[in-house]
Amino acid sequence: MAEDPKQETKIHAPDRSLHAKIGNANLDQVLSPQVVEGAQSTIRASSEQFWSESMTRLAVLDKFYDALGKAADAESQMTGLASEAFALKVSAGLGGYTLVSSLAKSLHKQCELLGGKKPAAKNLELIKWHIESIRQLLSAKVAGDGGAVGASIAAELERLAP
Repeated sequence: MAEDPKQETKIHAPDRSLHAKIGNANLDQVLSPQVVEGAQSTIRASSEQFWSESMTRLAVLDKFYDALGKAADAESQMTGLASEAFALKVSAGLGGYTLVSSLAKSLHKQCELLGGKKPAAKNLELIKWHIESIRQLLSAKVAGDGGAVGASIAAELERLAP
């Protein structure tokens, strides 16, 4: 189809009104060491709140796991487990509990892989192991990667994983 030569060509440029108001952003000033340290100190100060939230999420994981064994339809329990594991991964990670966050991520992945199916005995054992490992780490307030304890937990996870 031929274009009409009388029709004007329109050039669309991006709206630059915001740029005109605030100018160029200097990322060295936005993410200066002082700003980063301030953010990290706020997170450290909130560590107890993240720990408390993680303990609450652990209790919810327990409820979903207990219901999983009794329910004829496992889909809602598996969805709940996956959702709570994901939320725990975030809250523990923000609170500095890196190993707990990694285990919650692994639990989330296991639940997602199983989908809505009722887990086999080995999968139930793996889910329970994740929950109990997370409980022990949170109860002892093991922050970071857990050092030697973390390495042994990672090795055990490797052995148990399908």
